[in-house]
Amino acid sequence: EAPAAEAGSSAKCTSTKDSPRPTCASESVLPHNSSQQHDAGTPPNSPKLRNRLTLRDVVLAVGTEFCVVTCSVVHFHAQSCQNALGTSGVEAACNHPALSYFGQGTLQAWMEHQTIASLLLRFTMLFPACACSLVLTFYTSTLVKHEGWRLGEAMCYHSMAILTGALAGLVGIGGGLVFAPFFLGMAVEPSVAVATSSTCVIFTSSSTTLQYLLTDRIIMSLTMVYGIVNLLASYSGTRLVHHLQDSFMARRSYISLIVGAGVLISAVLSISKLIRSVG
Repeated sequence: EAPAAEAGSSAKCTSTKDSPRPTCASESVLPHNSSQQHDAGTPPNSPKLRNRLTLRDVVLAVGTEFCVVTCSVVHFHAQSCQNALGTSGVEAACNHPALSYFGQGTLQAWMEHQTIASLLLRFTMLFPACACSLVLTFYTSTLVKHEGWRLGEAMCYHSMAILTGALAGLVGIGGGLVFAPFFLGMAVEPSVAVATSSTCVIFTSSSTTLQYLLTDRIIMSLTMVYGIVNLLASYSGTRLVHHLQDSFMARRSYISLIVGAGVLISAVLSISKLIRSVG
């Protein structure tokens, strides 16, 4: 008899004294590089979001940031114009160069009308919040349906992102100070946590930077000096992480230790500055 052979399966055969003919049971075996293997908890044949950037992602990211920055700048200058009505500084407050696309005197005319002023201020607050909520809901649905995430896990990440964005806008805290420790606490691989944290900071830093730039709150001389130093330091830090990952693959705690040291130093400097300001 010619035994039937099937790809990807093996047979275990046993024989006993009562039954000299061996009994074979087939067992399915997947090859190591089989496309059928996938991460635990992730539905098969589902798209992977890691290292995958589509045109839709770019459009949503750029569109959302443009919406947030534009509405924030308009809201700030509209409120300044409203507060300056009836004073000598109304001309400068209501005709800022950042709002030149509105036309000369347009913003002042709007703010002098109570109903239009109220609608404009509320719209520039609610519209970006709604836009961000819609994008957040879309990606949450994608993660839960196609990536195997639990809803509670996704909401935990969202809460952290909202808190970090609020802190970045209020006190200028670096997003990496919150993102990296959080990712490590969620058992993300240290090198991935550092890279993802740096990517997330792009959105918080660029959004707050553009808003502050268009509302005349940035000291450009300090920005150039510290920006160049920060650029060199960022490059050195990235090279260090890659070196540690390549040289000490089994010791991921090295990267975690560096992140922890950075967080500790930032916390100590912030506390010392707070103590000096209070004293």
